[in-house]
Amino acid sequence: MALQKKLWIRGTVWAVLWGCLAGTAEAAVPLAVSSLPRVVRQEGITEAAGEIIFTATAAGTTAATAVLTVRLQPAVSITNNRVAPQFPITLTGDVAAVLSISNVSGSALTITVPAGTPFAEGSEFRLRGLRLNVAATDVTFPAAISVQVSAAPAGVFSFQNNLAPVAFPQAALAASGAAATAILPASAPLLECAPNQTPSGSGAVNVVTPGSLPPGATAFRAVATENFAAAFTTAASFLIGDERTATNTTEVTNGTRLLVRVTNLPPGLTLFAPGRVDSTLGGLPATSSTLRLALVKGTDANGAAGTPVTGGEDAVTAFARFTPAADGSALIVYQVAQAAPGLIETAAIPIAVTNAVSPGLGEAMASLALGPLSALDSSSATEPIVRFADRPVRGAALRVISCRTNLLFSWVTNQGGFDAGLAISNTSRDPFNTATQRGSITLHFFGMNAPSSPLVTPVVEAGTTYTAVLSTIAPGFQGYIIAVAGFQFAEGFAFLSNGAGQPGGPTLATSYVPTVLPDVTALGARLPAPGSQ
Repeated sequence: MALQKKLWIRGTVWAVLWGCLAGTAEAAVPLAVSSLPRVVRQEGITEAAGEIIFTATAAGTTAATAVLTVRLQPAVSITNNRVAPQFPITLTGDVAAVLSISNVSGSALTITVPAGTPFAEGSEFRLRGLRLNVAATDVTFPAAISVQVSAAPAGVFSFQNNLAPVAFPQAALAASGAAATAILPASAPLLECAPNQTPSGSGAVNVVTPGSLPPGATAFRAVATENFAAAFTTAASFLIGDERTATNTTEVTNGTRLLVRVTNLPPGLTLFAPGRVDSTLGGLPATSSTLRLALVKGTDANGAAGTPVTGGEDAVTAFARFTPAADGSALIVYQVAQAAPGLIETAAIPIAVTNAVSPGLGEAMASLALGPLSALDSSSATEPIVRFADRPVRGAALRVISCRTNLLFSWVTNQGGFDAGLAISNTSRDPFNTATQRGSITLHFFGMNAPSSPLVTPVVEAGTTYTAVLSTIAPGFQGYIIAVAGFQFAEGFAFLSNGAGQPGGPTLATSYVPTVLPDVTALGARLPAPGSQ
């Protein structure tokens, strides 16, 4: 009986000791997850997320090897190009030397923590260097892209907080306000009859010719304004984590680029863009720290690759010639060369147009977008960083209209003893410094005994008047005439009478001013008069 009692006491003691030892070994290390979130661009595919901080709120040692899973919410892709090794995704801090990033896939990554890793109270490690496909989500400020952290197996770690924001998306381009991002055409359309002066140069695409374009050559401006400070980044300012100190290990290939895409440019026109664009900060002079854009030559269709201009080409007075493709499209690319990170900045890119021959008619459109562009929403060994989804701001860029005036003489006759006289004046010469124009007039006859073909007059110089009588230019005609003058500011007059040249002279006479018809090249078609059915 005494032996049994001794054995029972010994077993009880071992059970208590074993329970204490087991409880000590299985105590979970308590972690709190926090972050240093960043404002990121909604259009961005490779935006840098903020650092994620893991802090031990009490001392402890991991009882077994554990895997921490860091998962993005919503599930946007991690788009670092160099995922093997994962640099610049790195771990820093007190225990970082024994930790490892074991997998990066889709919207999650895992961190392996070896068994026996000691944590002092307040010790921390940080995960940094993540790039995210922000464009894949519609999350916008004040909502955030966050990370949720979990651990396996259970019991190695516990969490006081396992959710933290890492990115607050905002549109990079301001969409409203006095300096909103926009395509701003010149106040007046281009005229087919007024050829512009063409600057000297070889004419090859991307060849820069120093020298200013003539006044008034700017056809439109592509205005880009940041929606928040530091939305426009240089390549250097987009480095994250250890990229800032490592040598030749950055995955950043370029700074933020601005793509000006022109479509439907009328034939015969050539575009010119300056080698450099400086922000004026609302009229203040540009400095070495304010926004500066450099023209990029030799890019692909997405605005990637290529080389920013340097030397004499890098100047606001050096213009590169861009010959549009056969379909009237052209791409002009700029890269952020410097920026003021604490300021919201604006750059207005002036796009000039010239022509050596009479251009075609029509309206060209333009768009402005961040670049380079990409549709790839995952990691890549070849895609650029930074890169963006295609979110353009569009607008009408320029319009080429014919240099002409259409006059409708609604009724004339050379029948029944009547005759009609016509007068059309070229009033482009005036006291208001209007650019003078010259051109012939084409008379189109519609009605009885109409001539078989239109009548083309001699050239009518500015400040002169063309006159004719119907009995001379279209004997026996009765109907209406549409006169198409090859110049603007044409004004007309018609006079009808009977008995001209007969004894006693005219007994009936009347006169009127012809109707000016809108130019169909501006409207796309002739429209009915207001109030007509």
